Amino acid sequence: MNGETHYEVVMHPEGRVELWLSNAVREDLPASLASDVQVRVTLGSGQTRDLAMALDESGESWVGTGVPFPVDPSATVTVSYTLQGQTHEVEIPYTPATTTVDGPTR
Repeated sequence: MNGETHYEVVMHPEGRVELWLSNAVREDLPASLASDVQVRVTLGSGQTRDLAMALDESGESWVGTGVPFPVDPSATVTVSYTLQGQTHEVEIPYTPATTTVDGPTR
């Protein structure tokens, strides 16, 4: 959550990232309210990977694709975007997906 705006970042192991926005009462917001969306993955070694983000075809989310995400529990993800004229930057821990007998889990 950032102010009255909630955001959800979904990182798929194959390298796809999705950013979804909602308001304070969790109603979906059009992704076009945000601009200059950027995602950076910083590995424990200090190496960084930037993903180019774009609005999806429906305008409901921002999406980007990069190389598969590493299994690196010390990695962090930095999401930045501009909303209502203000730039926001949020650093979140990256938790790699694991695989179980039943399939991927988080």
